[in-house]
Amino acid sequence: MRVEELTLLPRRPNEVVVRTEAAAPCYTIVRQVLGTNQAQRASIPNHAGVGVVEEIGPLVKRAQATASLSPSCASDRTVKSDSKRRRAA
Repeated sequence: MRVEELTLLPRRPNEVVVRTEAAAPCYTIVRQVLGTNQAQRASIPNHAGVGVVEEIGPLVKRAQATASLSPSCASDRTVKSDSKRRRAA
């Protein structure tokens, strides 16, 4: 596991950008830090988090932010598509 600065692609009109302020990792994530369990893609590893809404697209009528960003959530379609939208700075 390593920490990298990422540059987000421009927000789409139907998207909301949330900046993560704090994350609550589980033991699976601790194992990644220890090097015994490798992450498969870029992520903000947590099972719970606190964040601030930074941007709201003009087509968004209402927003509710939830944190589901853990690498163990690989079946989550949102996490899969979101990881493709980030690129290294």
